[in-house]
Amino acid sequence: MFLNNLDFCYVLGLPLFTLVSVWRERHISLNERLILIFLMLVLLAAFLTGITSWREAVHVSTQPQYLWTRIWTNIATTINIFFLVEIAFLLYMEKRITVPIEKLAHLANNYVQLGGEKLNSKDFKDACAPYVNDHMEVGNLAKSYVRMITDLDEYMEHLTKVTAEKERIGAELDVATHIQSSMLPSTFPAFPDRNEFDIYATMNPAKEVGGDFYDFFMVDDTHLAVVMADVSGKGVPAALFMVIGKTLIKDHTQPKGSLGDVFTDVNNLLCASNSEGMFITAFEGVLDLVTGELRYVNAGHEIPYICRKNDNFEPYKVKA
Repeated sequence: MFLNNLDFCYVLGLPLFTLVSVWRERHISLNERLILIFLMLVLLAAFLTGITSWREAVHVSTQPQYLWTRIWTNIATTINIFFLVEIAFLLYMEKRITVPIEKLAHLANNYVQLGGEKLNSKDFKDACAPYVNDHMEVGNLAKSYVRMITDLDEYMEHLTKVTAEKERIGAELDVATHIQSSMLPSTFPAFPDRNEFDIYATMNPAKEVGGDFYDFFMVDDTHLAVVMADVSGKGVPAALFMVIGKTLIKDHTQPKGSLGDVFTDVNNLLCASNSEGMFITAFEGVLDLVTGELRYVNAGHEIPYICRKNDNFEPYKVKA
């Protein structure tokens, strides 16, 4: 009776427990899977033992009571021996493999979900410490976790520094953008006391700062100078070169001077200290406000367009 009840619990209780777990959508652990595997092996061994016992018992006696007693005793003995071996094996597996793996998996899952808020790197490494010296796969897994967390800490530290540096550079570029825009004429109307003409200009750099620039200024009371230029390249180097070029062009423009000489002198000055090989394409025109005459010089820039009375823009063709 004892063996009957015990074997009944083994053979039917464990599969029933597993089916209930699956029905309730509970995760089947590695231990439970190993138990089911052992159970299938036990059933197979019990089936083979029963057949073997029946063949042997038939030669001794044909009485049903003797046959079933002999068969069931052998089957029960086989089942219990298998389960004793299974229990010893599972205890070893739990201690050395399954429990450490489940703990490490749970630890990693918590670290990922919490984002290191409640479980910091030190606590994670301390939790892995009992398994690091293990020479089996669990030890290798724990070492990999510790190395991963160490690399992640270094990466996060580096990322924090890089982010801070990018924010600092971004703030400086914002200041540079403001400085560059403030260097260009941006107050309109630009000459409120002059009624004979009006002028407007704007510029949007491709990056935070750029090399394009414009300028307009009164050379004297009757002459208005207009400058449009583009520095090779983009970014901070182009912006610095722009400041130099803009300043030199404005300083060298004289009321009765030749615009060709202005660009020649500016070109020589820029080439004298230009180890990076940067260049500027520029257009400058000086309008006589009395006669309406426009004198201009074009150094590789776009050709000028004239707006007629019908609002059509036409390119101005230079006679050779």
